[in-house]
Amino acid sequence: MSHRALLVLLALLLGLPALAPAAEWTVEDVVAQDYATGFQVSPDGRWAVWSQRGLAEDGKVFRWQLTLTSLDVANGPQTPRQLTRAAVDSRGPRFSPDGRRLAFLSARPAPGGESDDAPDSQIWLLDLSGGEAEAVTEHPGGVQDFAWIGSDRLLYLAGEAKTLREQNLEDVHDDTEVVGDEDHVPPARLFTLTLGGEAKRLTDNATPIQDMTASPDGKRAIVRLARSIHDDYDFRTPPDVMLVDLSTGAMKEILPAAIRADGFVWDLNSKGFSFLRPEAQGGEREAIIIRRACEAFRLASRDRPVLLTMQAADQADLQTQTFLWHLARSIADSRFRLLMVLTWTEAAGAPVSEARRLLAAFERIGAGTVETYRLAPLSAANTVALLRTMAEVDDEAAGALTRCARGNPLLARELLLYEQQEGNLVQQGRRWYLSPYADPARWPVSLAEVFALRAQLTVGGLPDSSFLRACLDRAAVLGEAFDYGLLCDYL
Repeated sequence: MSHRALLVLLALLLGLPALAPAAEWTVEDVVAQDYATGFQVSPDGRWAVWSQRGLAEDGKVFRWQLTLTSLDVANGPQTPRQLTRAAVDSRGPRFSPDGRRLAFLSARPAPGGESDDAPDSQIWLLDLSGGEAEAVTEHPGGVQDFAWIGSDRLLYLAGEAKTLREQNLEDVHDDTEVVGDEDHVPPARLFTLTLGGEAKRLTDNATPIQDMTASPDGKRAIVRLARSIHDDYDFRTPPDVMLVDLSTGAMKEILPAAIRADGFVWDLNSKGFSFLRPEAQGGEREAIIIRRACEAFRLASRDRPVLLTMQAADQADLQTQTFLWHLARSIADSRFRLLMVLTWTEAAGAPVSEARRLLAAFERIGAGTVETYRLAPLSAANTVALLRTMAEVDDEAAGALTRCARGNPLLARELLLYEQQEGNLVQQGRRWYLSPYADPARWPVSLAEVFALRAQLTVGGLPDSSFLRACLDRAAVLGEAFDYGLLCDYL
C-alpha cells in the first residue's frame, strides 16, 4: 500500500491573492528555512542584533549565529551583517551599556583548548569595532543566562561545581538520571563578574533559580525560585517570585506564593515592573488562551499575510484540532493561511478517518475556501537527501530507511529518530551505520506504528504516573508539529 501526503490549504481571507501552488515547494525549501530570535536594540537605538539559525557544513546541520544590522533606514533598508562564524552555536546577544561591545553565550572551545574537549556554554565578549570574541567566564557546567549590570560588570545564572556524590558517580561511570529526584537537584544560583576579575557567588539558595530579570540600573533582579521540580508537569506548585539585592545577594518575596507569574519586564527607570499571569484554570483558562491567540493572529495579519504550518495534522490531539478550528473560524476575514499535512492512503481512496473528520470540520466553517493538493511520494534520492539533513547516515542505513518510508517524508524522519533510540542505528564518529543486529525487514512501515513504539521507549523506564505517561504519549505523537500546549505556556 503506497502513501501520499494530502496538503490542505485553508484560504481564510478576503482580497488576498492565492499563495503559490504547494507543488512548487521542495523538501529543501522546507528544511532550509531560517529562523531568528533574541532581538536586542543597542542603548542608542541605532543597531539591532539577534540570533539567526541557518544551515551550515554544506547543509548537514543547523547553526545559530549572531547577526547585526543598522536601524538607520533613512537611506533605505540596511543589509544585515553576520558577526559570528564559529562551528558552534552563538546565542543570547546583549549590548554593553555603552553599546560598544556585545556579550553572548556560546559553547565554543577556548583558544588553545583541546579539540576533543566538549566545552560548556560560557559568556563571550565581542568588540564591535573589530577583533575576535574572547571568553569571559570559565564556569564549571556552563552559564544558563546573563545580563549587564554595569559598564564592566555581569550578572549570570549558573550551577555549582560537581558535588562529591556527582564526582563519585562519575568515577564509576554511572550516568543514570533519576526522574523526579528532588533531593539531588543541583541548585542554579546567581554570580557576579567584573571583567578581568574573578566570578563571585551572589546567592546561596538551596533550590534552583529558574530564570532572572535584572533591572536597567543594575541594582536588583527578579528571580523565580523553584519550589518543586514537578511543577512543569502537574502545574500545582508555582515558583516563588523573589527580589534580589545585587549588592548583598539578599532575597525577599514580592508576590504571594499562590500567584503564578512570568514574563517580567522592568520599567526603564527601574522603579517597577510588569509581568504575565494566567487569569483562570481549566476550561475557562483555555477559552481565554484561544481568545488571546485568535486576536493576536488577527492583529498580526493586518500588516502582512500570516502562514501557520502544521505537520501530521491528523495525528494532533483533539485539543489542538479544536483550537485550530476556533482560530480559522474567528479570523476568516483576515489575511491568514493555515497549511496542514495529512496522510492519504491510496488503496482506500480517501483520507484516514481522523483526517476526513478534520477536513469536514473546516469545510463546515463556511468562510474562506479549502484547497487540497495531492503530492506524489518523494523519490528515493530526495528521501536520502532529507535524511542526511537530519543525520549523516551511510548508504546502507539510508537505503533501509528509504525503503521503509516509501516516499513519506514524515515517516522517514520519525523512523530515523526511532531506530536511533532503539539502537538499530549506531554512531561511529559523525556517521550513523546499521547495527550488526538490525533487521530492517522488521522495521515499522507506518507513522502510527512508529509513534506507538517511540512512546513505549520513552515511558518504559519511568514511574507509574498516568499523567506523565499521557504527556509523553502526546509529545511522541505531535513531534515538532504545532503544539497547543506550547501556545498555552507562551500566553
